[in-house]
Amino acid sequence: GPVLLCLDQHAADERVKLEALLQETRRGPRIQGYQVSPPIVQTVPPADHVLLDAHDPNLRRLGFDFELREDPEKLVVVVTRAPLLAGVQFPSNKLLEVVRELGVLDPAVAGIHVLPASFQRILNYRACHSAITFGDHLDQDQCSQLLASLATCALPFQCAHGRPSATVLCQDLSRLSRGPLVIDETAPTRSSHGVGARR
Repeated sequence: GPVLLCLDQHAADERVKLEALLQETRRGPRIQGYQVSPPIVQTVPPADHVLLDAHDPNLRRLGFDFELREDPEKLVVVVTRAPLLAGVQFPSNKLLEVVRELGVLDPAVAGIHVLPASFQRILNYRACHSAITFGDHLDQDQCSQLLASLATCALPFQCAHGRPSATVLCQDLSRLSRGPLVIDETAPTRSSHGVGARR
């Protein structure tokens, strides 16, 4: 029968915002970037050199431009371009950190479609801080629009941080004809607020 849900408007809008940001970030063959001036120069440890070679195409798709230079004593990377994520300039001195994050991924799938953790954190932050807040009043049209947008999401039932965006209050609304719904605050649910329902 029909299900009664309690929707967390902040978590729901955060999910909608996040998936919109992900779609925008993945649009095109390469993430937008900004010029690093002056260029950042970093020493490359041997282990990172291997990863730089393996993930060179992915790093460029992620918005980096860089050049490796060798001298008799060390290898350095010169970063001249860094990613621009949802209007946020990714720190240009974090190339090697991104390389290590990519190191746990298969080079064949890493890149724009499987973002490194540091990229995902920035998008999560932007989605969270631009989303509807708990105290915001929504009229019926706004609620309907939020539900319609949420229905198009790949992961509609969790926010950007993995918390539930909705809680089931009643599995079958037809049960209400047999008596009032009683909220049981001790019943386990998938909600982060610990609210359940029983007859």
